[in-house]
Amino acid sequence: MAVVWVRSVVWRSLVVVAAVGSVPAVAWAALTVGAFPLGFGEAVEVLRGGGRPQVRLIVWELRLPRLLVAVAVGAGLAVAGVLVQGVAGVRLVDGRGLGAASGAALACVVAAGAGAAVSVPWVLMAAGVVGAGAVAAVWWWLGSRVRGVLGVVGLGLGVDAVLSVGAAVLAAVWFGGEAVRHWALGSLAGLDLGWAWAVWLVVPVPAVAGVVVAWSGGEGPRLRGGWSGAGVVLAALLVGVCVSAVGPVALVGVGAGLLAAWAVGGHWGWAALAAAPLGASLLLAVDLVARTLVAPVEIPAGLLALPVALLVMAVGVVVLVGRAGVDGVVERAGVAPGGRV
Repeated sequence: MAVVWVRSVVWRSLVVVAAVGSVPAVAWAALTVGAFPLGFGEAVEVLRGGGRPQVRLIVWELRLPRLLVAVAVGAGLAVAGVLVQGVAGVRLVDGRGLGAASGAALACVVAAGAGAAVSVPWVLMAAGVVGAGAVAAVWWWLGSRVRGVLGVVGLGLGVDAVLSVGAAVLAAVWFGGEAVRHWALGSLAGLDLGWAWAVWLVVPVPAVAGVVVAWSGGEGPRLRGGWSGAGVVLAALLVGVCVSAVGPVALVGVGAGLLAAWAVGGHWGWAALAAAPLGASLLLAVDLVARTLVAPVEIPAGLLALPVALLVMAVGVVVLVGRAGVDGVVERAGVAPGGRV
């Protein structure tokens, strides 16, 4: 037993180290690849404070802010996704599974339409947290009254779809700019260092707390003990802050959470540790493709994140059915008699 435990810890540690190592590799590509490619030496010179003015502008005003935001937001959404999965007992959900992402987006659009400056991070962050928290609270309340986890998750996804349409429509009515429309679909375009500072000041604390909660929840189909409530609160906080910065980027938490779970097994703490850097790398990669695929036109990152996450989810369903059969998957999902959130 001791040998098996050591092997498990060593393997999981290697997975986390590999996930962390992927972040600087993808981040360097995000910094140097684009319509104006940068060489290694030129990029290093700019980061050290030198370089040509044009290159400094590209790095410090355009690429570096969205790179920093993508790392923090991707990690935050991934940890939130693992927490929601642990609370619901379903691997194929994230912040959208409880409607928090679209709740945050709708609240941000309302706040901006009411006169809040979209360039002021703290106002939109507060609105996003309130919106995400309100929807998550309703989800949590209904969880004790709806039979079966799939019923609660389905309700959350339905609410998320309705609120997403509402946020998109209101954004189109109140704002005519392309940047706002991109944000409503999920985009990192137009972010400055002010947003990067704000996100990095807020996201790490609840993200670390989320890893601690996931770790305390242990191993099994769901978080153990009384950690479910804390998981919902932290997930809503993370989703609210992240959505306020980049909009409702679709299903990043699902993709990172599933990949981490496949790699480390059923321990929620290890999954959260691996999912955080995987989420950062995933969002960085999606954003890089979004701004370079048909440059100079930029595709909203949320539109590219959606098919990637759906592909991961489809593979996840196939793997789960192959391992446990349809009946086993349904039972794990919590639709057996008496199953509740």
